[in-house]
This record gives sequence, C-alpha cells and structure tokens, in this order.
Amino acid sequence: MSPLDIDIVSLIDIIALVQGVFIGLLLLFRKKHSLPSLLIGLFLIFNCVELIPAILLNTEMILNHPRLLFLPSNFYYLSIPLLYLYTQSIISKIDWKKSIYHLIPGILEFLILGFLFIIDPSDGGQRDISETTMGIMSAYFIVGVAYSMYYMILTIRLAQKHKDKILNYISSTENYLLMWIKQGSIAYLILLIFISLLYIFESNSFFTLILVSLFNAAIIYWFSYKALMQRFIKVSRMKESEVNEDNLFKKEIDKEHYESQKQEEYIEEVVPQEKGLTLEKLTSYIDSSRCYLQTNLTIFDVAIGLDTSIRDVSNVINNEAHLKFNSFINRFRVEKSKLLLLDKKYANLSIEGIGIEVGFKSKSAFYRAFKHFENMTPGQFNPNK
Repeated sequence: MSPLDIDIVSLIDIIALVQGVFIGLLLLFRKKHSLPSLLIGLFLIFNCVELIPAILLNTEMILNHPRLLFLPSNFYYLSIPLLYLYTQSIISKIDWKKSIYHLIPGILEFLILGFLFIIDPSDGGQRDISETTMGIMSAYFIVGVAYSMYYMILTIRLAQKHKDKILNYISSTENYLLMWIKQGSIAYLILLIFISLLYIFESNSFFTLILVSLFNAAIIYWFSYKALMQRFIKVSRMKESEVNEDNLFKKEIDKEHYESQKQEEYIEEVVPQEKGLTLEKLTSYIDSSRCYLQTNLTIFDVAIGLDTSIRDVSNVINNEAHLKFNSFINRFRVEKSKLLLLDKKYANLSIEGIGIEVGFKSKSAFYRAFKHFENMTPGQFNPNK
C-alpha cells in the first residue's frame, strides 16, 4: 500500500474516533444525567479509543516505538459489556451486586496493559518486536474478539427478549422496541467476524482496510446518533399504567392497582372460577368498549377493564388468537380505519389523521399494521384519499 492509502484509512479512523469520543462525552455530561447515559457514553468512548492502535499501526508508529503496543487503549473486555449493561439498564433496574462481574475482566485488562506500558517489556524500546511478544498479543487479540462476540450475542438476545415482552404488553410499540440496539449489535458482530477472517488469512489490502474502516465508522455513527436520540425514546419514563407485572420499565405500578391486581390473581389461583376468560368475551369487550382507540393502551388496562388478570388476557391472545397483544389490538384499529376510510363523514381527514383517530401513534405505524393485515396500504384501499 502507498502512504496515501494508509493516510486515507487513518483519516477515516481518526474522524470516527473524534466523533465517537465527542458524543460519548456529551452523553456523560448531559444535564439529565442518568445511568443509561453514563453507560452508553462510556461504551462510545472506549469503543472509539480502540481505534488508536490501528491508527498507530497504519502510520507505522508502533514499528518505530514498540512500547506503544502495550498502550492501554484496547478495551475488548470492557466496551461491549458496557453496551450490554446499557441495554439492561433501559429494560430494568440493574442490580450491581450481580452485574459488576461483567466489568471486572475489562478493568483487569486496562490495569495489566497499563502496567506493561509503564515497565516497557519491549527490550528498552528497540525497534524490533520479538516473536514471543507478538504471539502473546495475537492470542490476546483473538480471545478478546471472541469475548466481544459473546457479549454482542448476549446484547442481541436481550434486545430480542425485550421486544417479545413489549409486543405482548403494549399496543403502540413505537419507540419502545429498542430495535436500533439489536440492529447495531448485529452489524458490529458481522464486523468482528469479518475482522477475524482478515486476521486469520492475513489480508491487509487497501480495499479490505478501507472497507473495515468505513463499516466501523458507520456503526459508530449509528450508535452515536441513536444514543443522542434516546432522550426522546422515553422507555424508562412510561406512565404507571403502562408498566407490566414484571416491572419491565423500572417504575412501580400504582400501589392500589398493583395490590388489587395481585389479590385478584391470588383469588383466581385459589378459588376455581366458574367461567374463565374466552376469546369471544375478550373480543366483545374490546369491540364494545372501543378501548383500542386509546393510543397508549396496555394489556394491564384491558385486564382491569375485564376484572381479570394480565396472565389470563395474555394466554387467551397468545394461545387462542395466536397473536401478540400489539397485533391483536392493531387488528381492531385496522378494521375501524377501513370503515373511516370509506365514510364520507371523514373525507376531510388525511390518511395519517385516520390512523391517529383509530389509535395509531404515527403514520408509519398505521401503514405498517394496515399492510400486515390487508396486504395493501391505506392509500391502495381507498385511492381517493
């Protein structure tokens, strides 16, 4: 590779480094300081600082100063666990007594590299790096990447589990699914796999290096942008009536409702009920009460309206209707929207207005649900709209 090629790759890495560290610091020192902001901010900073060894290697500084090989700027054992803990902190309250062990390997990594950097095991700073040193660093890299992959998979699974719970408890899931974390984690996992293959096959062509740098920069931008937008995704600030019985979003349910709900569940478990909740009864209630028109309707609200337990409502929807709560309610909304789309009284309403009228939070959510159930868009259903 020519020096110009190396400069281009390094320039991309430097831009990604500056961007990620800058936004990470913004998140750390934002006015509304919170644990999630702290964790995602640290993730961005440590993840971007990992670019420093690549920049030093591309500019041949490590070859001239082998001591830099031990610069404590690699955080294979710390950055991705921070992303995992960030995801966990949004979903539920973190128990640090059980979660601190996720960070211990990363802290040890930093201390060991810092110690090696200080004592300078590179034979007094000679230019040649010994084979033993390179072998140890290669093993450290391979195990570190594997460890990062493991935590990335844990993060993806956690985000998916969160999505499954949300779909079964909330009717309007927009801004609650946290799919950007799952998408970004999958992209990062693909990048790690690709880097591992390049390392195994010793491929360091300009094309592969520029591809890795651009892909990594895009991932950093994705997490940076989405982390800043997290202030508008009020997952941890939901209304008390929107919190499920697993305390998914950290806030507690109103005590009277909570105690009443638990008492009802206890009675149902101890005293046999003459007639349990059926799909027909549930459908009749939702249709007659038109509760589906409430944008923030939750399974908790439906259970209270039916004077039954959340578990019963969930079981009927899952096992008899074979749907998640979100899809079950959206089906009522779509059916109502079809009537409004053809009703001349609502001719002055736009498609987005009709969607909001029947309980959808946004035009995109309306279109997505309508397409799912009717295999066409609202505009195709009524071309005159």
